[in-house]
Amino acid sequence: MRTVILACFMPLVALADSGAADETQPHLQGDGVVIEGTLFTKEDIDQGSRTFMRRCSQCHGLDHTNYRAPWLNGILGRPSASVEGWAYSEPFRAWGGTWTVENLRAWLTRPQDFIPGTAMNFGGFRSRVEDRDKVIAFLVSHALSEKAGEQAD
Repeated sequence: MRTVILACFMPLVALADSGAADETQPHLQGDGVVIEGTLFTKEDIDQGSRTFMRRCSQCHGLDHTNYRAPWLNGILGRPSASVEGWAYSEPFRAWGGTWTVENLRAWLTRPQDFIPGTAMNFGGFRSRVEDRDKVIAFLVSHALSEKAGEQAD
């Protein structure tokens, strides 16, 4: 009897390990992105894109090119100080973290508080957390879309 019961549960275990998306991780949903259970719509992502273009793109690109700062393609899950050819500040190299949503949120709120001594010349989105979160949604959406495109190739 014990063997029969185990045999009945085996397919359920196999389904659980079938590579289904981890719903706790940021993921694309329709034309939006879900981050920590919050759906950011296409409109939110577009607003984040506009804010990025206005506040970030003077230094950062999303085209694998270093401008006045390192490019941000695929930032989600990327180790810090990992863009080849960019001379990161010593405090930034010493941090040694990975870019998660939580770390992006802290960094974009006030970079100097997150990594004291960083060379980044940006005061942060201290009072504009909605703008910050939409920029993060834009960056995450861009990273996930890029990754999905690579996997399709």
